[in-house]
This record gives sequence, structure tokens and C-alpha cells, in this order.
Amino acid sequence: MAHRCNGNASFKVTYPDDITKWDAFAIAMSGRKQSGMEQLSIRSFKTLSATLAIPAFAVNGDAILAIGKALNYASDSGTVSRSFFVNNKLLKRASANLKNAIIDSADVVVNTTDSIQFRYTIEKEGYMDGEERKTPVIERGTEETTGTFATLRNDTAFTYSPVYHSPLIVHASSAILPV
Repeated sequence: MAHRCNGNASFKVTYPDDITKWDAFAIAMSGRKQSGMEQLSIRSFKTLSATLAIPAFAVNGDAILAIGKALNYASDSGTVSRSFFVNNKLLKRASANLKNAIIDSADVVVNTTDSIQFRYTIEKEGYMDGEERKTPVIERGTEETTGTFATLRNDTAFTYSPVYHSPLIVHASSAILPV
């Protein structure tokens, strides 16, 4: 990048809308082989942030309390609209004045066997932030697995008689299995 006649160079940078730290490096060299370097750390944050707290998994039939947190890092307060969605269906919507933080919660009864999707959003004057996550759902009860682990060397043969008459799955590997 060429500099101006006073020796200064400038450019504009747009950082992603994210909560993180960026390291910027500037390396310069003059026509007389003089050089310099400068490093700068830039912390970026959202003035409004929405986060979601949900369990790592659910059991079919569970009752879950999903928690949404709206945070305001700016010095001014304002009215925000908060929304909870479950499987893309609006479950709850409310508006309130947000000065520092608002904690929302929504009761959800799990009635699926695959996964359940949660989304919590906040909106203020055209700005929106939110978080969306899926929670795996497992069936109620205990799953039992029976089987045999065998190390087969050279020409080895064995007989396995399953206890239950259900589909049989055989896994074979030439690598050592992690224990």
C-alpha cells in the first residue's frame, strides 16, 4: 500500500459481527530500506447479545426449561423484543426495556424421538441477534447390548450364538480398537 506525502497510510476494515479478539499486524518499509512493524489487538463485541441455555440431550417425554439471556453492553437502555422458537414455531414473544440483562425461560415438553430445535432471538430497531441449537432426543428406557470381543490371530474360527433373535451386526477391523 502506498503512503501519502506525509508518510501516513490508512484503510478501512470491517470486522464480522462477532464477539472475539482480532490481532492486526502492520509491516512497513521505506525506499531507503528502513523497516518497522506494529501489532494491535482489537476486541470486538456486540452491544446487544442473545444466548441460549439448553440441556445437551433430552429423553422423550422430558419437560425442559429452556433459558434465554438478553444482554445489553451499551450505556443506553431501550425496548427489545425477545422470542423463543421450538422446531421453528413461535413459543413465546415479549417486549421489555433492556438496561443490563433480561432472563427469559420457556417450558417445553419433548414429544419426539429424533431431535428438538431451540432458537432465542432479540430485536431492537432493526438489529437482531440470537442463538439456535439442536438437542438430540433419546428414547426412554435402557438399551442393552450383548456381544463378544475376540482377537483373531492367523486362521481362527469361532461360533457365536445370540441370546435374542434380532438382526446381528458384525464389525471387523484390522486395526487395534481404542479401549
